[in-house]
Amino acid sequence: MALITVLMPVYNGIRYLPEAVGAIKAQTTKDWKLLVVDDGSSDGSREYVENLNDPNIELLALPHVGLGAALNAGLERCRSPFIARMDCDDTCHPTRLERQLQFLQTKPEIGMVGTQFRYFGAGGEVPSSRQLPLDHDLIVSELFSGRLALVHASLMFRATAIHSIGGYRVKGVGEDWDLFLRICEKTRAANLAETLYQWRLHPTSVCREHTREAARRIRYACDCARRRQQGMEEISFEEYRTIENALPLWLRTTRRFDEYALGQYREAIEELADGKQLRGRLRLGWSGCCSPRRGVIRVLRKFRASHSGDPSVT
Repeated sequence: MALITVLMPVYNGIRYLPEAVGAIKAQTTKDWKLLVVDDGSSDGSREYVENLNDPNIELLALPHVGLGAALNAGLERCRSPFIARMDCDDTCHPTRLERQLQFLQTKPEIGMVGTQFRYFGAGGEVPSSRQLPLDHDLIVSELFSGRLALVHASLMFRATAIHSIGGYRVKGVGEDWDLFLRICEKTRAANLAETLYQWRLHPTSVCREHTREAARRIRYACDCARRRQQGMEEISFEEYRTIENALPLWLRTTRRFDEYALGQYREAIEELADGKQLRGRLRLGWSGCCSPRRGVIRVLRKFRASHSGDPSVT
């Protein structure tokens, strides 16, 4: 049995899938198995994996069930002590799995570890990608603030950690945030300081509606976590939306501006990755104007970084 199972969900990802598979095959550690979970693709993704004829690559073919259900089906097949995630349109450094495995083997208190990342696209890498926090407490603080602290597809888990919480629970966008928070209640999280993951951006990867819905789901996941901390019962997403809709107008307006600004930021990063430098930088500026609060937070975090000596606090 391999030490690491790499879990890769695929839905109509044939355009970039060979590069993602190649990145795993190029890893310096060879003690892995790649489990590709095809979520009802119709573009030849399933046939591509079937024709690889590689004993280290397994295909789990499903009807279209959605990302969360596909990942849970994959987790049920994982028997290795460590489970790594990888998206079918991304790539990673050849030493990624080796470095994460060494980290987890030497730090038994850590249940999941991610890496630093860079966005990239047709125009190359985006050099301004932020550094993620390294320390568990900072990671949890950022998660509760709704800010990116872990890149889902860069993570390696102890199988005991992810299986102990029953895998993914929230369906659709937001299932990753809920998973992070529940695992952090059971064990500790970390990020490596090295940039070992490349997150591809392309026109179909950024959607304003998706961004708004993701922001709502993230707030809901955080609300559930706070209720668990206080020994309270969780409420359904529909109940949470009703409560949000009854908030004061000024707070709902502030959140809507934040969601819009976040969507503009993500579109700007996609444009930069696509080589549209002027357009991307103008949109970045507009994003900052739409949500001054986010700008203040960024300045405060840079101030903390300059006084803490931790480059991850940026």
